[in-house]
Amino acid sequence: MIRKILAVLITTAMTSSLCFAQTEQTLSITNWGAPLDGVQLSIGTTNQNLLAGSTNVLFVRIKNSSTNDAYIAGVSPVFTTLFLTNNLGKSYRLTPDVFRSGRYISAPANFPPYNYKVNAGDIYENSMPLVIGNNIPPGDFYLEAIQHFTITENGNIQKVESNLLKVQIK
Repeated sequence: MIRKILAVLITTAMTSSLCFAQTEQTLSITNWGAPLDGVQLSIGTTNQNLLAGSTNVLFVRIKNSSTNDAYIAGVSPVFTTLFLTNNLGKSYRLTPDVFRSGRYISAPANFPPYNYKVNAGDIYENSMPLVIGNNIPPGDFYLEAIQHFTITENGNIQKVESNLLKVQIK
């Protein structure tokens, strides 16, 4: 019985500090990618040392500094493209290739395109899984995200690139 109580207490303590660390990281994201029509993208993690074969949390912020509303499809492995690039320029795509020639080539059933509105002057915050495959070799990398958006509800689809986040894969 005492072992069960200790296990619950330890699990609770670990979960509490994980939640605190994630909240702290969300508040500390300050690096932004280059703006495109006033829209910028920022990514961050609670730990820049990642293991091949692991799943982590990626925090994503989209800032709309324009005077127009921006629309995004959402933050997820379906709608946010992630790349790891090493110092030699070799890139590894971490998310499925679902967007080509200005349209989605594969989307979930009842797909509601660009259903998240980021009001002018607002910041949209979310998180998504960051899956590091076993095919990624150890080393130093830069993680980058690409997010598609429109400025008007049915306008031209554009893509904004995030800051480059330095990570190490072990």
